[in-house]
Amino acid sequence: MNNHESRNTLKVDAVSAPIEDPTRFTFLIIYNINVPHQYLEERETTTRDILVRIKELLVRDFNQHHPVYQITASYNLTNSVTGEFRVWTGSFSVRDNTPAQITGFLHFDPDTFVEESLENLEDFEERLVRAPELSSNWVLNSINSIIFNVQCIVDRESPVLSQFPRNGRRSHRTFALPQSN
Repeated sequence: MNNHESRNTLKVDAVSAPIEDPTRFTFLIIYNINVPHQYLEERETTTRDILVRIKELLVRDFNQHHPVYQITASYNLTNSVTGEFRVWTGSFSVRDNTPAQITGFLHFDPDTFVEESLENLEDFEERLVRAPELSSNWVLNSINSIIFNVQCIVDRESPVLSQFPRNGRRSHRTFALPQSN
């Protein structure tokens, strides 16, 4: 799968990079799991099914490790004065670095991940544009996708590294979110 696939594709962009640590040989693995907005607009069971697939991927790839994740988004902004259009990914802060994210980093727990994610996604549009007292000409136009940014440190024996070119040494790969087991 091409990493330039559109934001309307259910995909995982994965990066692996060695961590410089003289006492250990470890790698940072980052997964950006793109969930197109239309999957969230459909029935709750569809959203739940997607979250189960994400959970299964994280359990499979990081079974012996402790990943953390953050929920953010890719969305469209429109300038109310000029009409300019901008695609934005991550947190939108209109002034003073005010956080505008769906969640901060959370520890991944397979027993609670699906339910906690469903709760966090209930009012995600409001979380993206919080701090309305801070004025801006940029306003939220529409949501493209929700992104689960997952980060985990693994050792060189981790099977996940074999999925990357060069066994994880500064590698990138893009793949479809696996189907549920």
